[in-house]
Amino acid sequence: MSTKNTIYLISGGVNYYLSGGAATQTPYNGSGTPWTVESTTPYELSLNDMTGAIYVPQPAPVEMIYGGGPPLMDDRIPVIQSYDQIVERVGIQLKATAGATTAKDNAIFLLRQLRQILNTALFSRPCVLVIQGGANATYYEIKAADVPENALYLVEPDGEWRAVITWTRTPHGTKASLDTCLNAVTFTNIGDTGSNDKNFQSLGTLTGDLASNIGHPMRVTLATPSTSGVFVGYIASAKARLYDAVATAISTSSTTGVNVTATTFPFPSDDEGTALRFIGRFATPSANLEVRAVASINNAQTVYPSPWFLAGTFSTYIDFGYLKLPRSLRRAKAVNITCTIQARSTNGAATSGTLSYIEILQYYTWLRVDTTFISTAYQLELVGADSSVGSYVREITPEIAWLSSAGTVTNLVPTRGSFPRAFAGSFLYLAWTWAGSHSTTATFDDVTAQQAALYQTVRGAL
Repeated sequence: MSTKNTIYLISGGVNYYLSGGAATQTPYNGSGTPWTVESTTPYELSLNDMTGAIYVPQPAPVEMIYGGGPPLMDDRIPVIQSYDQIVERVGIQLKATAGATTAKDNAIFLLRQLRQILNTALFSRPCVLVIQGGANATYYEIKAADVPENALYLVEPDGEWRAVITWTRTPHGTKASLDTCLNAVTFTNIGDTGSNDKNFQSLGTLTGDLASNIGHPMRVTLATPSTSGVFVGYIASAKARLYDAVATAISTSSTTGVNVTATTFPFPSDDEGTALRFIGRFATPSANLEVRAVASINNAQTVYPSPWFLAGTFSTYIDFGYLKLPRSLRRAKAVNITCTIQARSTNGAATSGTLSYIEILQYYTWLRVDTTFISTAYQLELVGADSSVGSYVREITPEIAWLSSAGTVTNLVPTRGSFPRAFAGSFLYLAWTWAGSHSTTATFDDVTAQQAALYQTVRGAL
């Protein structure tokens, strides 16, 4: 025998149970709020008197954008994967007190109430659908709903009506709260060649259905910087990182460019969706020093030459850009990507400086945030998921970055790139500069990262 799911709606802070069961369903007599208790609710999902697994949410179909295909090539290659909203039709019973002269009015009230509480997404908080089929509840937002009564099932003298709900809801369910992946962790503004990575921290073991797929939305908070002032930050969700502390001196007067040093990253063939980011840190550069990164396959064919960047007059952190190899090449074999740092003089005069280190980041997402338009540093919050506004996870999109002080939003922050997402086996990467200068001893002493675990249907113990 199947087990009935516990199902209710949260609207305006009130629970409206839809899973009373025919044996315990209490007809509404025109007063009170029996729908707030499962055993007395006048609502029951189903168009018959049977109890059991009366409703189970359907998984959202995969929406895939493909590249290539006929007539130029056979087959198509996946490019972007996402999930659309779900539209479902669910029968529901509404019971009012039998035999009373107001039975029909009470049944009409239940129908009207249901329409009102389901349709709040446009100008208020969306109604939330809660389903508990196992050890834990799963939460979905209702975007809109139609609830027409079914003329075939109107039993007016008995006060029993039946209707069919057609609701549009979010494609995935969430937990009641965010999962903490990093809790007040200190990030130092430099990598490490050993096991103690200072700016590259594991997100740990993740729950949810899509951590190995499209990743889960995250909320990342950067608080308590060791150096006061505004900053430009670089935040990534990454799979692997090569950190090479080369400490190589630069001295040239060439205006065409000379090689400074090179390092190699083994790019495995089973990671078709990730990309590589090339990063360099330069100490005490002269004013006329320009640098760039050149990537090649197996230290032979050049596949990415970055633009030339002026190193500046402070110790500086330079993002040289990224390389994403064709999937056909990645699928064929593992390759070694060699990153060569080159230097040149802008005017033919002697240049100097030190290449402190090279980083090659194998990443899923990369984000640049800029707080230099304000005069005071505040806590930075990257909001791709949130549960602080209710007793459930919501506001997964749109993603937004803001500065806050004592819990109050002070400024919205310009961003460029993709917000960090939690993937199975992934890491959070963080680096930043103040006033164009990069300090390897600066820290963020309170970095917290949380994920919104996504579920395609009801969840169990996890």
